[in-house]
Amino acid sequence: MKKNDVICSTCTGCGSCMNICPKNSIHMEYDSNGYLKPIIDKEKCIGCGKCSLICPANHKIQSKKNSKEPICYAIQANEEIRMKSSSGGFFTVLAEHVIDRRGYVYGAVWCDDFQCEIVEASNKDELIPMRLSKYVQSKTGISFKKVAKRLKEKKLVAYFGLPCQIAGLRAFLKNKGIYENNNLILIDLVCFGAPSDVYFRKYLEEEFGISNVANVKFRDKSTRGWSPFGYSIELKNGSIIKPLAENDPYQRAFHGVLTRNKICENCQYFLFPREGDFTIGDFWGIQENDSSWVKGNGTSVVLVNNEKAKTFLSDIKCSFERCEQVPLEWCMNRGNRINSETRPSHIRKNIFENYLKNGSTFREAVEGTLGGSKQMIEFSNFRKEYNEKSVKVVCDTILYDCYEQLPASNLWISVDLKYEKYINENICDGYLIAAMAFGMYYARDVRIRGKVSKRLYYNLMNYGQQILINHDPGLHKINIMVDGFLTEDDFEEKRDIVGSPCSFGVDALSTLHDRWLFEEDNDYKVNTVFSFNCGTNGSWEDVNTSKLREDRTSLWEKGFAELGLQIVHIDTNIHQYLHGKMFAYNDAMYLSRYFCILNIQSRVKKYYIPSEYSYWDIMNYGEIPFRPSERVGKMITLGWEEPIFVSLLSTEHIELVLDGAQYQRTAKTERISEWDFTYRYLNVCTPGRQLTGNLSQNCSLCPKCSYTMLCLDIMGKLELYKDVFNLQKYYANRFITICEMIKNKNDDALLIDVINYAKEKKSDIIPTDQQVRKLYFYKWRFPDIGLYIDTIREIYKNNNGRKILWGTGMVGSHVLAALDILDLRIDAVVDSDVKKQGKNIFGYMISNYKEIMMDNDIIFVCGSNILKEISKDVGNGKKCIDIFKIIQK
Repeated sequence: MKKNDVICSTCTGCGSCMNICPKNSIHMEYDSNGYLKPIIDKEKCIGCGKCSLICPANHKIQSKKNSKEPICYAIQANEEIRMKSSSGGFFTVLAEHVIDRRGYVYGAVWCDDFQCEIVEASNKDELIPMRLSKYVQSKTGISFKKVAKRLKEKKLVAYFGLPCQIAGLRAFLKNKGIYENNNLILIDLVCFGAPSDVYFRKYLEEEFGISNVANVKFRDKSTRGWSPFGYSIELKNGSIIKPLAENDPYQRAFHGVLTRNKICENCQYFLFPREGDFTIGDFWGIQENDSSWVKGNGTSVVLVNNEKAKTFLSDIKCSFERCEQVPLEWCMNRGNRINSETRPSHIRKNIFENYLKNGSTFREAVEGTLGGSKQMIEFSNFRKEYNEKSVKVVCDTILYDCYEQLPASNLWISVDLKYEKYINENICDGYLIAAMAFGMYYARDVRIRGKVSKRLYYNLMNYGQQILINHDPGLHKINIMVDGFLTEDDFEEKRDIVGSPCSFGVDALSTLHDRWLFEEDNDYKVNTVFSFNCGTNGSWEDVNTSKLREDRTSLWEKGFAELGLQIVHIDTNIHQYLHGKMFAYNDAMYLSRYFCILNIQSRVKKYYIPSEYSYWDIMNYGEIPFRPSERVGKMITLGWEEPIFVSLLSTEHIELVLDGAQYQRTAKTERISEWDFTYRYLNVCTPGRQLTGNLSQNCSLCPKCSYTMLCLDIMGKLELYKDVFNLQKYYANRFITICEMIKNKNDDALLIDVINYAKEKKSDIIPTDQQVRKLYFYKWRFPDIGLYIDTIREIYKNNNGRKILWGTGMVGSHVLAALDILDLRIDAVVDSDVKKQGKNIFGYMISNYKEIMMDNDIIFVCGSNILKEISKDVGNGKKCIDIFKIIQK
C-alpha cells in the first residue's frame, strides 16, 4: 500500500486500522456527512499496509466455530434489572458475572457533548452508563488495544459492540495472535444501522441547548414500557422531557432511516454465522408465538453462536428469571435485522442531507424530507395486471411521514383468469378495511384514490373504529378520505354467488351442514366456497406454512369435488402488511379475511362467516376482551367482536352473515357428527402444530384436536373418525390432557363448553376435581405419570374385576400413584427384590394372597422380577401381564 491511499471504500468506522497502526499515523474523523472515517497522517505513515490488510470490510474473517444455525434463547432477568435495561437485561447479568470474576467489560457510554464511546468497566458502578441503547455510532477508540492488554494479563473480558466493531476487534486480535482465547467473550448487537452522532448533537443543541442536557435515555421504559419509541431527556435543571416518537425530529429521523450511514444498507454482518460468540437484541414479536412472554418489561433474544458461548450461558443461566430455548424462526423477520435485509433509504437520505447542507435546522430537514408530524397513508393507482394464469388487482401504497415504512410498495389480490369477474379494480371496499387498519396502527389519516360503498364507509367511520380500539387500546381513531361512493353501475349485473369458506374445521362444516346440506332456499344456499391464501393457514414466518397450504388445498379439492361444490382460490399479499409486528397473528387473520371477502363482491351477493364463538360464550364470558390487563395468556381475538363487527361490514351490494354463533362448539360438533362426510374430512388441527408428514392431517395432540376428540368421545362417536385422528395418541394422553383442560378452563371459553357438556352428559371421562389435584401433587415426582394413568384406566375398563399386584420400586410407585389418582383399589402388595433373614418376602406374600390370584384368569403385575416369580407360582391357565410392558408399547 502506498502512503495516503484510502484504506477501504466501504469503511464502517470500526477503528481496527487505527488500533493496528504501528506508527499511530491513523486517527478517526467525521466525514462531510458526519460518519467516522480513518484519516492517515502522511508524515507518519510508513506504508506497511497493515491497516488495509486488517480491515474486515476488505477481508472478512469468517468465524469457523460460529454456527450458521445458532441456538436461539428468549431471556428475561428479574423485573428490577429489566426496568433499567433496553430489553430483557441479558447485558447486565452477563456483565456483572464477568465483574464478579475480576474481569473487564467493554460497552458504549455517553461522553462529553453526547458523543458515544466504547470504554472499559472494572466494577459494577461503571456498568450503569453502559445500559440502554444509544442510537448513534459509537467510537471504539483504543479499546481494542486495551482488550489485548487484558487478555495478555489472563483476565476475563466481555466486549459488547456492533457486528462490524466485533469483526474489527476479531481481525485486530487475530493479527496479534491472541484471538483464540477462552477468556474473551464477544457479544454483537442486533443492529438497525449506525446513525451519526453529529446529527444527534445538532438536534440536542437546536432543541434544548446541549449544555443544558444532563442525560439522554433511549428506550426508557418509564415512558412507553418495552417499546422502540420510549425516550426521555433529563435537563440539568432537573426537569425530564419525554418526547413522543411521532413528533420528535430525532426519533422520526432515526426510524425513518435518515441518519443511518449508507454503508449500513449493504451490511455483510447481519447474516449467519454472526460475528460474536453471542448475539443479543430485542425479541420483538415473541408473544405472537408464545403469549406467556408478553408479561413484563422486555425480553432479550440471545443467539448462542458457538460452544464457548453455550458453556458460558450454562454458567449464568440460573441468574435469569426466565431462560428458554425457542425456535430460531421466532426472532427473524420481526423488525430485527437478523439474517434479513434492510430497507433502502438513499432517496430520502439524499433529500435530508441536502436540506442540512443548505442551512436548514435538524427539525426543518426532517419535516422537509418526511413531511409534517401528521401526514397520511395513500392507496392509489388501482389497476389490473395479468399473467398467463391469473389476474391481479393492484394498488400502490405510500406512507408519507415516517418513523416507519409500509412493508411493501403495493397491495394486491389475485384470482385465476377464469374468475376475473370476481374482482374489480373500481371496487375498493377491501382496501378500505386494510387502509383503516394501517392508519389506526400508524396513527395516520388515510386517503383512498378510489370509490367505496357508502354504507361500509359510514359504519366504519362511526362504529367500526371504536370497536377495534376497544379491542386494542393501542390503536388510534383516524380520518379516511375517499374519491366517492360506489353505484350499481360499478358492479356486474349478475351477482348470484352465495359463498362460504373453504375449510373442513368444525365451524366451517357446521355452516355447510346448515347452509348447503339442509338449506332449500337458493337465495340462502351456499353454491361456492372460497380459499383465501392470506395467512389464515398459519404465521407466514412458519416454514411449514407453504407446505400446509399445499396439503390442505389437495384435501379441499378432493372433498369439494365429492360434494359437487365450486372452489375459488384467492391469493393476496395482505399478510405482508398485517401479520407480524403490526397486528398479532390471531387478529390479522380476521382482518385479512374481511379484506378478501369485500374484494370479491363484484359477483358474490352473500357470504357466510363461520363464528368461532357462540352468543352464549360472548354473553357469559365476553367482558374479558374489554379488560386489557386480563388478556395475558387468554385467547382474546377479534373473534369475540365478530357478532358486532361483521354486521357493520355488509354493503349495499354484499351481505356478510355471521353463521354458527347460535350454537356452542359442542353443539356444532354434535350436528356435524351425523354427516358421514366429516368422518373422512374433518380437519381441525392448529396451523403449524402438525406432527405428520402430510400437514393437512390432524396431529391429535394440539388443543384444538384434543377438545374436538374429547367432545366426540363423550358422544360415543370418536371411533367414526379413526381415519382423520390418531386415536391411539388420544387414548394414551387423554386423562392428563383433560386435566390440563380443567386446569386452564378459565382461559378459554371453548374448554368451558366441553367440560360443561361432559357434565351435562354425565360422562365418566372427565376427572373429578380431587383427581386433578392428586395428579398435580404426583406430577412433580413422576413427569410421565400420564402414561401410567391411562394404562391403568384401560386395564380396569377392559378387564373388569381383574387384580393388580403392586411391587415396590419406581414402576410400582408410578402404578400406585396412578391407582390413587384414579381412586382405584389395590388388591395385593408384593416385593420380589428384598430378602429378609434369608426368606423371600415375595413368596411369603404370595401364600397369603393365593385365593385372590386364583380367582382371575389374568393377573397384572409390575416389574419383570415379580412377573417371573408369579408365573411359576400361579399354575396353568393363568396369564400374567407386566404393566410396564404395556406402557412401553
